[in-house]
Amino acid sequence: MSEARILGERLRAFRQARKLSLRDLGAKSGTTASFLSQLERGASGAAISTLMRIAEALAISVADLFEDRD
Repeated sequence: MSEARILGERLRAFRQARKLSLRDLGAKSGTTASFLSQLERGASGAAISTLMRIAEALAISVADLFEDRD
């Protein structure tokens, strides 16, 4: 599995655990639901500044998106 796909799956898990829709997270992070969907599917990458805003909106650290918790 690609790194982008793994990141996307972790992002989706954090978002769903907080019961946020793509639209809700987009509004909180200054991104769009479409962009977040692409990111979650591994179809798009993101700048670190964007990941920082998304992590802040989810109340996690950027490192949480990359750490293997298995």
